[in-house]
Amino acid sequence: IFAPEVFVYSRTHNFNSPDLRAIPYDNRMITANVIIGDYVWIRKKGIVLPGVQIGKGAVVGAGSIVS
Repeated sequence: IFAPEVFVYSRTHNFNSPDLRAIPYDNRMITANVIIGDYVWIRKKGIVLPGVQIGKGAVVGAGSIVS
């Protein structure tokens, strides 16, 4: 169940770039799967970042960031 305003991201910028002035404009995207198990409830304004696996029956609190 996804409440309103939930964001699930499967890609991010290259934060290990030698030239940090380029972020987020270094044109290199890093992707990672997001796995959300059965019966998961992500509450309002929850944010799930790349590479996260949320297990069956988990509840993500409102406004939480899952990394």
